[in-house]
Amino acid sequence: MAAILLVSCNSGEKGKTRGDLEEEVREETSPLLVYYLNRNDSAVKGVEFEGGSDVESLLGRMRQMPDDADLKITLGSEVDILSSSLSDGRLIIDFNEDYRKLPKAREVLFRAAVVRTLCQAKGVETVNFLCEGENLLDSKDIPYGAMKADDFVDSGRDETGSYVKAELTLYFADSEGGSLVVEKQNVVYSPNVAIEKIIVEHLIAGPVEEGHRATLASDRIVKSVSVKDGICYLDLTDPLVDLTGAVDEEVSLYSIVNSLTEMTYINKVRISIDGETDRTFRGGIRLDEMFERNLDLIKE
Repeated sequence: MAAILLVSCNSGEKGKTRGDLEEEVREETSPLLVYYLNRNDSAVKGVEFEGGSDVESLLGRMRQMPDDADLKITLGSEVDILSSSLSDGRLIIDFNEDYRKLPKAREVLFRAAVVRTLCQAKGVETVNFLCEGENLLDSKDIPYGAMKADDFVDSGRDETGSYVKAELTLYFADSEGGSLVVEKQNVVYSPNVAIEKIIVEHLIAGPVEEGHRATLASDRIVKSVSVKDGICYLDLTDPLVDLTGAVDEEVSLYSIVNSLTEMTYINKVRISIDGETDRTFRGGIRLDEMFERNLDLIKE
């Protein structure tokens, strides 16, 4: 992209705005996708759109019935938009009262479809949702705030533009850091991303429920993950600053193991750090063995 912008600027196109140049690059690299829910509300799929990249054009297409009979209209049938405004890259969408009536599972997918579609619009960086003029709140009564396309987990635009939803059972630390507690999180993600990677990345991102503690340093990165013969092989980076003293080492380790073994096809977990198993996890647990599910650490 940088190369294309440089050529454009050096070719007498200095009069064009940054937005104009970005639009030209986007057209040359990837098509616009308008996202729709499927008929049974289990997935979101992107459909190529050859119209304008402005907000109104994309909203108009979302109100039209898709050609694919397995998909359904996004806007207009149940939920519609009262108004929209764009300023400094922030698009504010005000929905009618019917938004609040959406079942939770459908609402997550609907939100993914709208945000991923509109973040492609010219000049849009983030999207905020209102309902009848009021901030839309999550289950904890916290405003969703500014949402970006990559808030909905993706590994890059795939050929189908499809997304699926899942409920993760994750294990975090309790308020004292000495036991595990269970937390359910709903996610929307690309099927091109391994669910095991999604699980560990959500552990790294931390809990959403009050009173739960993160079990992994926020700067850890999942380098690779794979499953073979019931064993999940997970390679992580070493964090610059670890959770020194905040959470027991064993609790941190088994937050990973227990979360991954929620997948019925995973029986054991083999963890490496930067590709090496001749290491210790957080300085105290040797990684030269495989780990099985441990229910003794779960707080009752």
